[in-house]
Amino acid sequence: MPYLGFSAKNDITINATSDLELTSDNTTIKFGADDDVTITHDPDDGLIFKSIATADDNPFLLTIQTGETDLAANDVIGKIQFQAPDEGEGTDANLVSAAIQAVAEGDFSSSSNATSLQFMTGSSEAATTKMTILSSGNVEISNGLDVGTITTSTLASLRLKTAGSNNAVALNIEENSGNEGWGLGVNADGDLKFYNSGTGTSTGNSAVTFSDDNKVGIGNSSPSYLLSLSSASTTQAEIKTTATNGTAQIRFTNDARTYTIGIDNNDTFFLYDATGTSSRFVVNSSGNFGIGTTSPQRTLHVHDDSTYIQLTNDTTGTASGDGFRMGYFTGQTIFTMNQQENDDFVFSTNNSERLRLDSSGDLNIVNTGQASLNFTTDGSTDYAGITGGKSGSGIGDLRFSVYSGGLSEAMRIDRSGNLLVGTTEATAYNNSSDVYGFNVYANGQIACSVNGITSYFNRQNSDGTIIDLRKDGSTVGSIGTNAGYVKISSGNSSFGSGIEFHNLKSIPVGANGAASDGTVNLGDTDRRWNNIYLAGGVYVGGTGSANLLDDYEEGTFSASMVPSNSGTITLNSGVYKLAYTKIGRKVHIQGLLETTSKSSPVGTLRITNLPFTSVDDTQYAGRVGGALRATNVEGTGSGVGAPYSCYVLEGGNILYADIDASTVHPGGSPAYSQFYISISYNTT
Repeated sequence: MPYLGFSAKNDITINATSDLELTSDNTTIKFGADDDVTITHDPDDGLIFKSIATADDNPFLLTIQTGETDLAANDVIGKIQFQAPDEGEGTDANLVSAAIQAVAEGDFSSSSNATSLQFMTGSSEAATTKMTILSSGNVEISNGLDVGTITTSTLASLRLKTAGSNNAVALNIEENSGNEGWGLGVNADGDLKFYNSGTGTSTGNSAVTFSDDNKVGIGNSSPSYLLSLSSASTTQAEIKTTATNGTAQIRFTNDARTYTIGIDNNDTFFLYDATGTSSRFVVNSSGNFGIGTTSPQRTLHVHDDSTYIQLTNDTTGTASGDGFRMGYFTGQTIFTMNQQENDDFVFSTNNSERLRLDSSGDLNIVNTGQASLNFTTDGSTDYAGITGGKSGSGIGDLRFSVYSGGLSEAMRIDRSGNLLVGTTEATAYNNSSDVYGFNVYANGQIACSVNGITSYFNRQNSDGTIIDLRKDGSTVGSIGTNAGYVKISSGNSSFGSGIEFHNLKSIPVGANGAASDGTVNLGDTDRRWNNIYLAGGVYVGGTGSANLLDDYEEGTFSASMVPSNSGTITLNSGVYKLAYTKIGRKVHIQGLLETTSKSSPVGTLRITNLPFTSVDDTQYAGRVGGALRATNVEGTGSGVGAPYSCYVLEGGNILYADIDASTVHPGGSPAYSQFYISISYNTT
């Protein structure tokens, strides 16, 4: 088409079969009687639309109008597209790289023209809707809002301002259905608030508040601290690491020190002194609490060079020596509990006092009845115990028990001060009906009642006194051991002279166990022994068999008198008994015989029925063994005659006298004969 240079006052209609070209740069097309709207081509800037109107409220308008009269939902009313050139190689095949379009939100009518304005962009794909301004004025951004890098130097690069009340929501964030959402607003005090009231269109419940004095409240609309968490139910805050064996922690720092608290890669909760590079406490996965140790072995494990727990209150003070302290101290190997104040230690169970250590050092076991101190190895079985109290008849008793399939009383100190072992009742010490046991009475008596068992008094390792006997505090005697033998001493020395028993021997011993040949007296001048029976012999003047007095006997016997050849002699029964003494083998006979009648006696006078048979030894035959004096023997008169010799027949029990039997007077005048005999002989 040829170039045109003209002006027209009315509409121009051009029918052209080819392009209409304005070939000159800066060519302008003018519209209106006053050329009030122009379109100018600028080689650098493209087309310029301009209105020359200068009056107020007279903007330049560019209207894109569809001719469609039946607009329905999602119909495009108008669209501005931004295209790249077609390079022919496919790199810019998606020509529409961006666009702006108006889309009907529903069917148009005379009363409804709801329209959304959509902004479309693309990267490697055809431009799609990324942001929509709805007819309600809300903005939807499909992939979130990214404002990019803020380069403005002014205070605010993005500003949201409410037109309503001071608590109005300035920004709503909703999920796709619109049922749930958050609201962002500012109150009259300048506090920033996040609301979680459904769609967020109202102030509702203030979930998070950022106050104008730099405090944060979660669930608290008026926080008093830099961070305040509040809830009508459970309040929780979580710091979580998703790394395997990671550490989640909070750090606290002031001008001098830094602490961290959290959970480490060993699943242990900790408080760590970062300044002192030391762990202050931990709680491991087993629930053990450790102070001064990172590996607590018990529910509470406290470790330090000097480890102790101190408890104080308002009355004790708070100094290092105040209150109650318990633990191990440097330089000490014992466990120490110290009540620094002038108060008692009181131990209670079941809300009742059980044990009291008073300020004077007295230990009291407390019970309304009998109080017991039991000894155990496994915490369940009592193997020994001490019981005391005021229960029943045992008021004031102290009882000691040992294990025998269960605790059984073995000893008691009763309320009268008596010590009872193996018995529960203090009775008279000499009572044959007493139960078996050992009693020590408060009045000083000691009683031991046994049946078929032995009582022991044992001195270990050295000789000396085992039992010390005293009067008014002074020793009057003792029983002990010397060289392993029993010794009984008298006097007031610790272990003086006395008698020592060696097997079957009783030996006099001097002071301190020294040997002694002193005399042992049996009896006194006015207090003598009556009878002494010895099962063995008595040695006199030596220890050989010749010195042994192993047989002693005294008695009487009824003798008979016979002639050696024939006839008879009768003795007076009232005076015919002779006495004898036997010491060992030696027999001594003495006494008086008296005749009453005779019958033709012939031969030498013989006395028979001696108590012991003489020794069978020829050395004694025919020898004089003694003397016999006769009275009223024929030829002697009434006085005592001269002595006659006499002896004991060898191997027999016949006493021979050199008296003719016929000279014995049988009666009459003189009426009888009398014989005084004294003779000794050896037995077999």
